[in-house]
Amino acid sequence: MVLNGHRHLYIRSAPLNPDGARDPVGLRQFVVGTGGRSLFGQPFASTVQSHEETEYGALMLTLHRSSYTLQFEPEQGGLFTDYGSSACH
Repeated sequence: MVLNGHRHLYIRSAPLNPDGARDPVGLRQFVVGTGGRSLFGQPFASTVQSHEETEYGALMLTLHRSSYTLQFEPEQGGLFTDYGSSACH
């Protein structure tokens, strides 16, 4: 798992191999820059599974020995959510 916060939006990518191609046992990347400054979007690749560029919020991760769960929680009154779980390889 790779966590980034530079861009001012939220992105969850598909698991990717080192060449950036989808791979079921690859690394998943999150970009979570939805915490303060003005939000702005960007074009996104076909490897993006979820994105949000208009609502502030936070990503909550629960890490287990061989898996994790994720939930994007929007600020109060926000509507966008993202959630799921995945095995660790």
